[in-house]
Amino acid sequence: MLLESLFYYHRMQDQKQDEIRRLKLALSSLEGYREELMSQQNLCSEPELSAHTWAGQLAGEFENIRVNSMTTQYRAIGTEQMEQAVGTIQAKIHSLQSELLSIDGRITSIQYEMAQSEEK
Repeated sequence: MLLESLFYYHRMQDQKQDEIRRLKLALSSLEGYREELMSQQNLCSEPELSAHTWAGQLAGEFENIRVNSMTTQYRAIGTEQMEQAVGTIQAKIHSLQSELLSIDGRITSIQYEMAQSEEK
């Protein structure tokens, strides 16, 4: 019975470690995507409007929307939304690490019980 429990907790330990590894990999990828996203922010204002492409009141209004609204929303994706996603992943990693500590404690306890029963 104790041996089965030990195997069970070792499997759980391996699964949690794998989940943490995959989440850390996802976090690293997300950071790279954020950098790429922010480096492309200038695309919000392209193509540049001129008298040769589009001019007048509508062009001015469009430019205001592009500069004031689109750029602001683009930045929000790169900062606020990405920070929220990063925070969620980091919280899950922390939770899994806490679970691992608990599992490690249980494994140690089972091993102690097994050693005690062998001494008898």
